[in-house]
Amino acid sequence: MKMRIQTLAGTALAALSLAAAPALADDHAVAAANADAAAADALVAVDADPALWVVEDEDTTIYLFGTFHAMKPGVDWFNDEVRTSYDAADEVVVELVPPTDPAEMQPIIMQYAVDRSGTPLSAKLSAQARTELHATLAEMGAPAQAFDMFKPGFASAALTAGLMPKMGFEEGLGVDKAIITAANADGKPITELETMEEQLALFTVKIDEAEQIRLLEEMLLELDEMDDTLETMLAAWKSGDEAVFAELFAEMNDSSAAFYEALLTERNADWAEWIDARMDAPGTVFVAVGAGHLMGADSVQRFLTDKGIASRRVN
Repeated sequence: MKMRIQTLAGTALAALSLAAAPALADDHAVAAANADAAAADALVAVDADPALWVVEDEDTTIYLFGTFHAMKPGVDWFNDEVRTSYDAADEVVVELVPPTDPAEMQPIIMQYAVDRSGTPLSAKLSAQARTELHATLAEMGAPAQAFDMFKPGFASAALTAGLMPKMGFEEGLGVDKAIITAANADGKPITELETMEEQLALFTVKIDEAEQIRLLEEMLLELDEMDDTLETMLAAWKSGDEAVFAELFAEMNDSSAAFYEALLTERNADWAEWIDARMDAPGTVFVAVGAGHLMGADSVQRFLTDKGIASRRVN
């Protein structure tokens, strides 16, 4: 159960972590990834039907699409009602457009992800968790001290992101990235709901260090559950199964209310405010955010309902 918390969190920042963390793969791993990509070209795509909602009034339509930040090859999701809604939109809205230049990340990483206490991360962990961390890094081709300079919250996200390719998930195939690429190609304006600084702060500032360490240790001691959890999440996403995501996030709230508040509740409330304000201007908008933000007891739609704004699922 607890492993699901860090898996959910890790997918939320997978692209960010892969771009910002130290290199965790050697030439052999890169070659293997390229071979996998070539093999993926031969896959017959499996049709997916992820969930989509709409909020509308007399002159404004806002589609709410739940994404999966990293994806396996061979999943055909950008079709049917998702494609139709995207094509109809004058504007695309995403959580964040990651910078393409790694140099842009360096000052942000230094400010938010690097621990300046002088104590290496591994020294803050229990002996068992430290052993698991070093063993996992070794399997990934990284030195034991690879994460020692980072805050535990960033290490959790970076470690999850580093493990996902081994499980067949690729950041380059992420739904958000595909939508951003399509919008750029189609000349659609893109609006970001958050900054890079805000996203990094979710893991490294808003949660106190003791809780960050607790969650990282739980993750390290339950790594064998990660693959099953990701598969469960992906299957639910492909079929638009709201109940599975609602259960997962309810478990997150039970295990770490502070983390749940920072990752979900506060952001969903802020995004509902943005949508409320955007409803005052005419047009059609395609909003794409992590699927978990649109499902469960504290979804974006729930905060819209509190404002008297109705939403409906597009079938």
